[in-house]
Amino acid sequence: IWDLLTGKLLNSLEGHNAPVHAISINNNNIFSASADRTIKIWDLVTGKLKCTLLGHNNHVYSVLALKDKFISTALDKTIKIWDTETKKLLKVITTGDNSAWALALKDNFLVAGLSDGTLRIYDFETGNLKFSTKEHEDSITSVVIYDNRIISASKDRSIKVWDLNNLDLIHTFKGHLSPIWHIYFDNYAKKVMSCSE
Repeated sequence: IWDLLTGKLLNSLEGHNAPVHAISINNNNIFSASADRTIKIWDLVTGKLKCTLLGHNNHVYSVLALKDKFISTALDKTIKIWDTETKKLLKVITTGDNSAWALALKDNFLVAGLSDGTLRIYDFETGNLKFSTKEHEDSITSVVIYDNRIISASKDRSIKVWDLNNLDLIHTFKGHLSPIWHIYFDNYAKKVMSCSE
């Protein structure tokens, strides 16, 4: 944890025994997802470990913290929804033959990018599949939502923009020479930033 103004290192959180794939923050909690198959919850202020969750049987690849829940995905081909307060597992969504690598949520739309390049929208409350499409030629590594648009990035070196309501493809951006690993949308500037190998 770093101080943005001074650049000073404030804390290092140590506890996982394999690479950490993702972190998410909400309500003074830091959620970390690791290849050691665990999710850990840390106190943002003190850096102390609050708990360790053993709910997946393969690498935990993504975690998304919400107000009172959090969502995790793993290479065990499941998406799991948890209660932040009780740590109780609320729902399990199975993703079939491929794992979900990336997640985004808006209202009741849970967007998942899969390892085979498929983009899916699930109903967050029921877990039912609403839409599914496969336009990427390799794993989807990052997804973001703005307004009624979904933006997905892939190891196929492309970025695609979709209509949130029906998954119609609107744009495809190409420019990277290597797999894209992350995208960020700046809502103020209305610009997408991407990074690759």
